[in-house]
Amino acid sequence: MTGALSDIRVLDVSTGVAGPFCARLLGDFGADVVKVEPPGGDPARGLEPLVPERDGGLRSAFFAYLNADKRGIVVDLESAGGQALFRALARQADVVVESYPPGYLDDRRVGYDLLDAARPGIILTSITPFGQSGPWRDRPGDDLTAYALSGWAQSNGLAGKPPLKGSGYQASYLAGLAGFLGTLAALVHRERGGEGQHVDVSVLEALTEIYGPRFLGAQHSGPDGAVGAPRERLDFVSGPVPCADGYFALTLSRAHFWRDAMNELGLPELATDEHFWSRLANREDLAAKVQPAIARRGKAELFEKLSALRVVSGMVLSTEELYADPHVRERGFFVDLEQPGLGRVPMPGAPFKMSETPFAYRRPAPELGQHTDEVLSEYLGLAPEDVAALRASGEVA
Repeated sequence: MTGALSDIRVLDVSTGVAGPFCARLLGDFGADVVKVEPPGGDPARGLEPLVPERDGGLRSAFFAYLNADKRGIVVDLESAGGQALFRALARQADVVVESYPPGYLDDRRVGYDLLDAARPGIILTSITPFGQSGPWRDRPGDDLTAYALSGWAQSNGLAGKPPLKGSGYQASYLAGLAGFLGTLAALVHRERGGEGQHVDVSVLEALTEIYGPRFLGAQHSGPDGAVGAPRERLDFVSGPVPCADGYFALTLSRAHFWRDAMNELGLPELATDEHFWSRLANREDLAAKVQPAIARRGKAELFEKLSALRVVSGMVLSTEELYADPHVRERGFFVDLEQPGLGRVPMPGAPFKMSETPFAYRRPAPELGQHTDEVLSEYLGLAPEDVAALRASGEVA
């Protein structure tokens, strides 16, 4: 099957997480994505987890995940020759994805205005901590600062404890997904006869967007304003609690769910006692009764029994348990990809499924400069001796 974006060419000059994830999603659905790295490579090549290679070395699984479905070249954007070469490549491209500080590409004569002049209709997708405008545009940031500034950290975690950020790089992945969607919208607009455009993605704004309901509710919650969302408490009403072989979570939003869950847990007196129907008001008394009943049961059994009753519930799975789960396996979510030096490696697949133009991993993350000769020949028609001359000058590698 042909990918949905198989006629789209993308130059990925981004580093870190958000930009590479955006570009990888474009590649997953068929776009020809060329990762353009500086001499020495993307710093993400050194990010953990580092996994052993067959020859005894170490390779970043992080980089391998973010940069699958891309070819790789090395271009020195600090040199005038490298800048000219990048503009020439952009004349053959549809999209450029980048994550440098605002103004960085302009200073190197490869910013949006010059790229659009070279290739009218080009789409430049920029993903930065705070966006291309505003008082904070030039300030550095990362996932931790995004969680802190967005209000997420203030409302995340347990009551009485310090603010808590989300785990891993969730804000960056969310911004990468926003960049993917913004790029697709820009491509649709251009396909309908419109012009190209600069897609400006702020990691802070991408994270705040999905914080919207709490943000809006906080406007009416008193002097704490946007950070007034309540913290959680450690009990079954607000989060996973211990069970016989791990942790289990319940969401009991309606009276009949409460009734059925209490009967299944062997607590029929709670199912019919109106005193406990207001679970938030009586959470301490309820926790003392419900949590011991959950603790006596296994998580898989609880999940099966309660789901059959249409009670929203979930078992806390380890990554190993998730990978082996029959439901996830039947849907084919995890995909094995041959990685140089590592063999076949299971990786998460697409965040959505398409019946006619499905996601597919087509190639592993590139070695540094692996496809320089191939891309320069294909995009620009350069002969091997021309590429050799560029390599000797240090403009490519």
